[in-house]
Amino acid sequence: MGETEAAAPGAYLRLRAVRKHFAHTLALDETDLEIGRGEIFALLGASGCGKSTLLRCLAGLETPDAGTIELDGQSLLGLPPHARPVNMMFQSYALFPHMSVRQNIAFGLQQARLSKPRIAERVAQMLALVQLEALAQRKPHQLSGGQQQRVALARALARGPKLLLLDEPMAALDRQLRTTMQFELAAILKRSGVTCVLVTHDQEEAMAMAGRIALMDAGRIRQIGTPSQIYEQPNSRFAARFIGSVNLFEAVVVRDGQGGLVLQSADMAAPLRLETVAAAPGQAVALALRPEQLRIAHAPPDQPYNRVQGVVEESAYFGRHSIHHLRLASGQQVMVDAANTRVPQGQGVSPGETVWLWWDARDGVVLCE
Repeated sequence: MGETEAAAPGAYLRLRAVRKHFAHTLALDETDLEIGRGEIFALLGASGCGKSTLLRCLAGLETPDAGTIELDGQSLLGLPPHARPVNMMFQSYALFPHMSVRQNIAFGLQQARLSKPRIAERVAQMLALVQLEALAQRKPHQLSGGQQQRVALARALARGPKLLLLDEPMAALDRQLRTTMQFELAAILKRSGVTCVLVTHDQEEAMAMAGRIALMDAGRIRQIGTPSQIYEQPNSRFAARFIGSVNLFEAVVVRDGQGGLVLQSADMAAPLRLETVAAAPGQAVALALRPEQLRIAHAPPDQPYNRVQGVVEESAYFGRHSIHHLRLASGQQVMVDAANTRVPQGQGVSPGETVWLWWDARDGVVLCE
């Protein structure tokens, strides 16, 4: 494991070499994963990457072809879904329309044959946790989408599962409400102390809610790390492209000197200098630069490295920042995300202008994959 793939201390959930086939499709390929107690962990990837299959294997809705799954030292393999200390909240919430909020939360507790006083006590705790005490007698159709989501979460947490699984929990909400609920849901989960695995294709949702993220592709985990590690230290071209926006420049290492690398790229006449890990001279790599790491101006920078000219093709103003699309002489398109506070009044750039781009040697990541 690399630095960004370090397992959570005292792993609570462990998967080893988990494989799953569907006919001729390999859905999970030798998947290893460790998650700590109380951690909110996100499985992030495009449709068909294997994240939902992995979640269903944890829930007992699918059986792996090979590998082991352990939760709190207990193997989950062979246990049917109802016998696992695991609960799952689905996209649709699946609330009973004829029941009140209180009755929906109590349903699972009644199925477990808890005493009436214990059910009443636990329902009261859940209503307080999701802050719905005042709406306890309402039916689902009388609630907003965010309130319905909190009821579904309270019901999923009521029986005290060791592991909570969330399958695209924001899918049923509109974009504005989704942004608000990301933080609210994460706060509720942290207060509950439950270990949670979240499946999503929305990178903003994963980064807002999870302490760590597993980026998945074609049945494999490509990178594991905190949101900042995944964004700032991608380990491959795939990871760099999937999270946020990025500019990739193909290059060759020409010198591995003390204090950094020197690269040469066909997209730029000037050499590229980086304070980064070592790489062998002659090695083909890619330089990944986030749009906000690039500086833009009409005058050339003082430094003889890490600079290139381009023509502004499009610009869009978004208040605090502007997005510029430029075309280099090589034909490469570059995106720049410039904070408008940096630009003196009347000195902004416009489409059709030739401008300079430059960046610091501490910016950017060299990718070998």
